Amino acid sequence: MSLPSNYYCICLDSFRFLHQKAGTLPDVLTCKNLYLLLLDPVRVAPRCSGFWGSVIGRPINCWAWVWRKSKLKLIENKKNNIIWLVIHRVVWVRYFIKSWGYIDNDKCVLCNRPKTIENCFLECPRVVKVWDHFSPLFCTLLDSPFSVSPISVYYPFSCDQSSTGTSLSEYLIATIIYSCWFARNRATFRRSILNSDAIVNLIKKDVQIRICCSRADAMRNFWSFRNAFCSVNSNRDLSFCLYNFLLQLFLLLL
Repeated sequence: MSLPSNYYCICLDSFRFLHQKAGTLPDVLTCKNLYLLLLDPVRVAPRCSGFWGSVIGRPINCWAWVWRKSKLKLIENKKNNIIWLVIHRVVWVRYFIKSWGYIDNDKCVLCNRPKTIENCFLECPRVVKVWDHFSPLFCTLLDSPFSVSPISVYYPFSCDQSSTGTSLSEYLIATIIYSCWFARNRATFRRSILNSDAIVNLIKKDVQIRICCSRADAMRNFWSFRNAFCSVNSNRDLSFCLYNFLLQLFLLLL
């Protein structure tokens, strides 16, 4: 077009900047290739840097590394997307929507407190009960005490740790956050409020389905770590330890 819209003018300016900086552009203009180019110039701290700096008590020097770690292969895309939004502090909770002028009431429908990100995922009494239910499981996976806070729930996704216990705890954290977000949307858009027990059951069912869809060797060597989620006995039976009862499935192990 001879006169592009303002949005595309901004995009063209970005392309010109990247071309001048790199000397060329990738043959394939995928989001990934452009994103890698945008990470190369002098980095500017994102808007959420002040919040995370206060949470961990020190400045973060490599934000590109934090963003890359917010997308983990073990975690499904729908959960990764929520984690990405949480780390960027751009989740569409009522507190922010009110500040943008779209709604008049920013209160949580359950506890009547401002619906901030922390209220949505950490502080609402319904959510507190969910975290309390799974806290012993985190202690087993991490072999250390677990307390709910922004640094223990949100920030572990940026840490450079790859142990089995850490990976499983990150998966469980992401599943809890996604389930809390799902429950929030049910209450907001469908006027259907899920209590803490219902959310806990959603999380357990989600984990169970994920394990059942995994390979037999992954069930035995990964998901059954410390028998936190499940266990595999000598008869190749799978027991789900998340439930009070044992659901037995025969495994065709390789």
